[in-house]
Amino acid sequence: MDVLEIYKNSNKVHFVGIGGVSMSALAEYAINDGKSVSGSDIGESSKIEKLIEKGATVYNFHHQNNVSGANLVVVSSAIREDNPEIVFAKEKGLPIIKRSELLNAFMKEYKKRVAVSGCHGKTTTTAMIGEILKEAKHYPTVFLGGEYGKEENLCIGKSDIVVSEACEYKKNLLDIETDIFTFGIDTGGNQ
Repeated sequence: MDVLEIYKNSNKVHFVGIGGVSMSALAEYAINDGKSVSGSDIGESSKIEKLIEKGATVYNFHHQNNVSGANLVVVSSAIREDNPEIVFAKEKGLPIIKRSELLNAFMKEYKKRVAVSGCHGKTTTTAMIGEILKEAKHYPTVFLGGEYGKEENLCIGKSDIVVSEACEYKKNLLDIETDIFTFGIDTGGNQ
């Protein structure tokens, strides 16, 4: 079964590391898709507050009980294998997927896919591509690994185009299947 099919067959998705900028965008997308969403993170942020306002259940600690009722567990690459939620999900035989794999599954639902990678400038480049497409009346869905304008880290569009960052951390960008792959450029003079 592929990741998109697993996601579509899940009614409750649990995000381990939900407060991360990319993870919170995926969780928000899942909420907008009608999924019941829960998650855990050890910090507080405006991203977590926004998810709670949209109906997510968020725990500020990691514990196996947080996964209760979930059909799918999504894990940030920053989470260690001995995390109690991961251990519990493995014991229960729950599907566990990486953040980048869920992002790729979401992107597969669009006809035209653009991904931006690079060590510096990928958030800015991704946001700029999104803005150019909006100005051209294409209205893409945009997943950012940072914040940009009032849409912050997620803009759900009205077209068959998606633009996303493809993070290089732990080779996550290799999970992204795309039509156009480009690299962000740092023009800040920090050569």
